[in-house]
Amino acid sequence: MKKYILLSFLLVYFTWSNAQTSFKHIVNHPHADPKPFQVAQGLPSFQATSRKSGGLAKSSLCAINATNKAIESQKITTSGSMWINLHDNQLWSSRASLSSVMGELIPNSIFEKNLTMEWSEVSQETDAGNISHIRVQQKLAGKPIHGQDMILHIQNGQLRDLNGFAWTGQTPQNLLDPVPVEMAMNVSKKYLQEKGIQFQPLPKLAGLSNPVDEANLVWFPKNGKLILTYEINMHPNMLDHWTLFVDASSLEIVNAYSQLCSIFPKQLYNFPDKSLTHSSFSLTSLTSLTSLTSLTVLGDGPTTISDQDLSGQNRTVNAYLVGSNFFMIDASRPSMFNATQSVMPNEPSGVIWTIDGQNGSPQKAN
Repeated sequence: MKKYILLSFLLVYFTWSNAQTSFKHIVNHPHADPKPFQVAQGLPSFQATSRKSGGLAKSSLCAINATNKAIESQKITTSGSMWINLHDNQLWSSRASLSSVMGELIPNSIFEKNLTMEWSEVSQETDAGNISHIRVQQKLAGKPIHGQDMILHIQNGQLRDLNGFAWTGQTPQNLLDPVPVEMAMNVSKKYLQEKGIQFQPLPKLAGLSNPVDEANLVWFPKNGKLILTYEINMHPNMLDHWTLFVDASSLEIVNAYSQLCSIFPKQLYNFPDKSLTHSSFSLTSLTSLTSLTSLTVLGDGPTTISDQDLSGQNRTVNAYLVGSNFFMIDASRPSMFNATQSVMPNEPSGVIWTIDGQNGSPQKAN
């Protein structure tokens, strides 16, 4: 019996020792503190002949006045904007102007040369925590710089922090005379027509305010420079809404994009129109519903109705009852609907209004 016990013990020990053998081959080294990160000298970017190597900057936010004692920390967010946290300070309470506050933190964002660069307030709101959020816009020669705005967060009379975008790069020395705005509008219209966008007169419907095409001079950042452009908001038809930036000197289209949200943005793909044609896509929204499967109402006013959609599914939607007719008017949002200024159903105010498309398209004249 003792022989079997001893043999079993030796077998287990032999198996355990073999299992540990691989760990015993690791050579022990004395502890060494990690060295600071060193950039390899052979990186291709440091060997480029197109520019001299300047090494790595210690701070990626060199435009910020890092010596200002009010600055606690600074960073660049994933969106590319800057965020500056501040210690307790008197910057806001002792300010001479909004631009002077911005100049204390981001000196290159303001100056007075041939063209003055400054900041102006766009909007202000206060949240439930009594913190004021002030949106400010950077301007050059009185013209906004597109996309260059920041939000200042004020708490207890102090500037707590700020975040956003500020232009600190190259600026034009002089303001060129822009071409007439009509020329920029014509270039924009031609550009959209070449993309297949149909221009149709907007219908005059009672209670429906048609948008107006607008054009304003703005600076557009591109390739490290500021280009004076016309920012044009154009509504070719009842459906489309485009924003275009047209060079105010050369009439070149600097940038253009549609303002519409879409489940399937057809303009991004090269599919033929016939591949998108299907009878189930017809627009047959009704302005008046009389055959309803269920309803619960007390009188004229906002209510809900249930009926079948084009696929035969029962849907419950918000509607508005006038007499015995139910209209596809959503007046269920108290923060939007203005009952005192509404004449229902033809002139509502602050509602979502569904209109019969007559199986057509807003891009077509019929």
